[in-house]
Amino acid sequence: TGVFTEQMAAYCKSLVAVDISEALLTQARLKVPSEHVRFARQNLEDIEPEQTGRGFEAVFGRSVLHHLDLDQTLPQLAALLAPGAQLAFSEPNLLNPQVRIMFSGLEWAKRKWAVSDTEMAFYPWELRSIFERHGFEVCALFPFDFMHPAIPARLVPLAESVDHLLERTPLLRFLGG
Repeated sequence: TGVFTEQMAAYCKSLVAVDISEALLTQARLKVPSEHVRFARQNLEDIEPEQTGRGFEAVFGRSVLHHLDLDQTLPQLAALLAPGAQLAFSEPNLLNPQVRIMFSGLEWAKRKWAVSDTEMAFYPWELRSIFERHGFEVCALFPFDFMHPAIPARLVPLAESVDHLLERTPLLRFLGG
Protein backbone atom coordinates (compact mmCIF):
# COMPACT_ATOMS: atom_id res chain seq x y z
CA THR A 1 0.00 0.00 0.00
CA GLY A 2 3.04 2.29 -0.08
CA VAL A 3 3.78 2.37 3.65
CA PHE A 4 7.32 1.05 3.24
CA THR A 5 7.86 2.74 -0.13
CA GLU A 6 7.06 6.08 1.47
CA GLN A 7 9.58 5.41 4.25
CA MET A 8 12.30 4.28 1.85
CA ALA A 9 11.70 7.13 -0.62
CA ALA A 10 12.93 9.60 1.98
CA TYR A 11 16.39 7.97 1.77
CA CYS A 12 16.67 7.22 -1.95
CA LYS A 13 17.33 9.39 -4.96
CA SER A 14 15.90 6.64 -7.20
CA LEU A 15 13.58 3.86 -6.09
CA VAL A 16 11.74 0.98 -7.78
CA ALA A 17 8.81 -0.39 -5.77
CA VAL A 18 7.74 -3.89 -6.81
CA ASP A 19 4.55 -5.80 -6.02
CA ILE A 20 2.45 -8.43 -7.79
CA SER A 21 -0.82 -6.69 -6.90
CA GLU A 22 -1.95 -3.85 -9.17
CA ALA A 23 -4.49 -2.79 -6.52
CA LEU A 24 -1.74 -2.36 -3.92
CA LEU A 25 0.48 -0.54 -6.42
CA THR A 26 -2.40 1.86 -7.17
CA GLN A 27 -2.69 2.66 -3.45
CA ALA A 28 1.07 3.10 -3.23
CA ARG A 29 1.15 5.50 -6.20
CA LEU A 30 -1.44 7.68 -4.45
CA LYS A 31 0.49 7.61 -1.19
CA VAL A 32 3.92 8.25 -2.76
CA PRO A 33 3.48 10.62 -5.70
CA SER A 34 7.16 11.08 -6.43
CA GLU A 35 9.12 11.53 -9.63
CA HIS A 36 12.01 9.48 -8.29
CA VAL A 37 9.86 6.41 -7.46
CA ARG A 38 8.92 3.96 -10.18
CA PHE A 39 6.30 1.29 -9.51
CA ALA A 40 6.54 -2.12 -11.18
CA ARG A 41 3.95 -4.90 -11.19
CA GLN A 42 6.33 -7.83 -11.13
CA ASN A 43 6.79 -11.25 -9.57
CA LEU A 44 10.28 -11.30 -8.04
CA GLU A 45 10.66 -14.96 -8.98
CA ASP A 46 10.51 -13.99 -12.65
CA ILE A 47 12.26 -10.63 -12.56
CA GLU A 48 14.75 -9.89 -15.31
CA PRO A 49 17.30 -7.04 -15.16
CA GLU A 50 15.91 -5.35 -18.27
CA GLN A 51 12.46 -5.09 -16.61
CA THR A 52 13.54 -3.02 -13.60
CA GLY A 53 17.08 -1.87 -14.26
CA ARG A 54 20.55 -2.96 -13.26
CA GLY A 55 22.91 -1.86 -10.60
CA PHE A 56 20.67 -1.56 -7.56
CA GLU A 57 22.71 -0.36 -4.60
CA ALA A 58 20.21 -1.70 -2.07
CA VAL A 59 17.18 -3.98 -1.88
CA PHE A 60 14.66 -3.90 0.95
CA GLY A 61 11.81 -6.32 1.50
CA ARG A 62 9.27 -6.69 4.26
CA SER A 63 7.53 -10.07 4.61
CA VAL A 64 8.07 -10.99 0.97
CA LEU A 65 10.62 -13.82 0.95
CA HIS A 66 8.29 -16.28 2.65
CA HIS A 67 6.01 -16.07 -0.41
CA LEU A 68 8.76 -16.97 -2.90
CA ASP A 69 10.81 -19.86 -4.20
CA LEU A 70 14.17 -18.55 -2.96
CA ASP A 71 16.23 -20.95 -5.05
CA GLN A 72 14.68 -19.29 -8.11
CA THR A 73 14.47 -15.73 -6.77
CA LEU A 74 17.90 -15.16 -5.21
CA PRO A 75 19.94 -15.76 -8.39
CA GLN A 76 17.53 -13.43 -10.25
CA LEU A 77 17.96 -10.83 -7.54
CA ALA A 78 21.76 -11.15 -7.56
CA ALA A 79 21.76 -10.24 -11.27
CA LEU A 80 20.12 -6.89 -10.43
CA LEU A 81 22.72 -5.78 -7.89
CA ALA A 82 25.61 -3.38 -8.22
CA PRO A 83 28.93 -4.48 -6.73
CA GLY A 84 28.80 -4.03 -2.96
CA ALA A 85 25.01 -3.77 -2.88
CA GLN A 86 23.26 -4.35 0.43
CA LEU A 87 20.07 -6.27 1.11
CA ALA A 88 17.73 -5.99 4.09
CA PHE A 89 14.73 -8.23 4.65
CA SER A 90 12.32 -8.71 7.51
CA GLU A 91 10.65 -12.12 7.66
CA PRO A 92 8.55 -14.20 10.08
CA ASN A 93 10.69 -16.02 12.67
CA LEU A 94 9.63 -19.64 13.35
CA LEU A 95 11.13 -19.40 16.84
CA ASN A 96 8.36 -16.95 17.77
CA PRO A 97 5.43 -18.87 19.31
CA GLN A 98 2.70 -17.00 17.41
CA VAL A 99 4.54 -17.29 14.09
CA ARG A 100 5.07 -21.00 14.78
CA ILE A 101 1.32 -21.47 15.25
CA MET A 102 0.51 -19.32 12.20
CA PHE A 103 2.67 -21.49 9.96
CA SER A 104 1.91 -24.81 11.68
CA GLY A 105 -0.40 -26.03 8.93
CA LEU A 106 -3.39 -26.10 11.27
CA GLU A 107 -6.44 -25.02 9.28
CA TRP A 108 -7.87 -22.76 12.01
CA ALA A 109 -4.54 -20.91 12.34
CA LYS A 110 -4.20 -20.51 8.57
CA ARG A 111 -7.70 -19.02 8.40
CA LYS A 112 -7.22 -16.74 11.44
CA TRP A 113 -3.99 -15.20 10.11
CA ALA A 114 -4.77 -15.59 6.38
CA VAL A 115 -1.73 -17.80 5.71
CA SER A 116 -1.80 -19.34 2.24
CA ASP A 117 -0.70 -22.88 1.44
CA THR A 118 2.42 -21.62 -0.35
CA GLU A 119 3.68 -19.32 2.43
CA MET A 120 6.43 -20.33 4.80
CA ALA A 121 8.41 -18.84 7.65
CA PHE A 122 12.05 -19.31 8.55
CA TYR A 123 14.31 -20.22 11.41
CA PRO A 124 17.12 -17.62 11.50
CA TRP A 125 19.85 -20.17 10.75
CA GLU A 126 17.80 -21.53 7.85
CA LEU A 127 17.50 -18.11 6.24
CA ARG A 128 21.24 -17.51 6.70
CA SER A 129 22.01 -20.85 5.06
CA ILE A 130 19.76 -20.13 2.06
CA PHE A 131 21.41 -16.76 1.40
CA GLU A 132 24.94 -18.14 1.85
CA ARG A 133 24.17 -21.06 -0.46
CA HIS A 134 23.42 -18.47 -3.16
CA GLY A 135 26.68 -16.61 -2.62
CA PHE A 136 25.47 -13.78 -0.38
CA GLU A 137 27.43 -12.70 2.68
CA VAL A 138 25.12 -12.38 5.68
CA CYS A 139 26.47 -9.51 7.79
CA ALA A 140 23.70 -9.48 10.40
CA LEU A 141 20.69 -11.60 11.19
CA PHE A 142 18.63 -11.00 14.28
CA PRO A 143 15.07 -11.52 15.49
CA PHE A 144 13.21 -8.43 16.70
CA ASP A 145 9.72 -7.15 17.42
CA PHE A 146 7.47 -8.57 20.08
CA MET A 147 4.65 -6.08 19.50
CA HIS A 148 1.41 -7.71 18.44
CA PRO A 149 -0.64 -5.75 15.87
CA ALA A 150 -3.77 -6.09 18.02
CA ILE A 151 -2.31 -4.07 20.92
CA PRO A 152 -4.70 -1.17 21.64
CA ALA A 153 -3.22 2.23 20.71
CA ARG A 154 -3.32 3.46 24.31
CA LEU A 155 -1.05 0.56 25.38
CA VAL A 156 1.53 0.98 22.59
CA PRO A 157 3.95 3.12 24.67
CA LEU A 158 4.02 0.49 27.43
CA ALA A 159 4.26 -2.34 24.88
CA GLU A 160 7.19 -0.58 23.15
CA SER A 161 9.06 -0.44 26.46
CA VAL A 162 8.49 -4.15 27.03
CA ASP A 163 9.42 -4.84 23.40
CA HIS A 164 12.76 -3.04 23.75
CA LEU A 165 13.48 -4.89 27.00
CA LEU A 166 12.74 -8.29 25.43
CA GLU A 167 14.88 -7.48 22.39
CA ARG A 168 17.86 -6.92 24.72
CA THR A 169 17.26 -9.96 26.95
CA PRO A 170 19.57 -12.93 26.23
CA LEU A 171 17.78 -16.00 24.88
CA LEU A 172 14.35 -14.28 24.86
CA ARG A 173 15.49 -11.92 22.11
CA PHE A 174 15.70 -14.87 19.71
CA LEU A 175 11.91 -15.29 19.99
CA GLY A 176 11.17 -11.93 18.30
CA GLY A 177 8.59 -12.14 15.54
